Amino acid sequence: MLRRILLILLQATVTTGAILYVFHDPSKRAEIGGALHRADKMWIVLGCACYACVEIVATVRWHMLLRIQRISLGWVRTGAIVIIGLFFNVFLPGLVGGDVMRLYYIFRLAPEAKVPGSLSIVMDRLLGLLAIVFWWRDSIG
Repeated sequence: MLRRILLILLQATVTTGAILYVFHDPSKRAEIGGALHRADKMWIVLGCACYACVEIVATVRWHMLLRIQRISLGWVRTGAIVIIGLFFNVFLPGLVGGDVMRLYYIFRLAPEAKVPGSLSIVMDRLLGLLAIVFWWRDSIG
């Protein structure tokens, strides 16, 4: 229980620190506020909704890959791990921080399925890469 509380406190501290770092400069704060004030609110809502759909599809894809490997985490837990991975992809240098966190949670939640869980993450990356390749190929042809 204490470890869980400490983990939540660490996550809250990192998030708060990142937000304070972004908004500590008054000129940047004013620039961001001005840009948001001038922006069409409907486009902001539409963009957020579209990106939410992207993350929902990513959760469904990874959940299916986990089930293929006979790892059952549940939809909410799978979604939470995807969002945690997204957070670490954004705030850590490189693109593998989120994958490392997903590995950590798979190792912790399904210790008997470390190799299949790792393979699900690799396959998730490869499927994403293939989707980009096919989309790019269709867009230039």
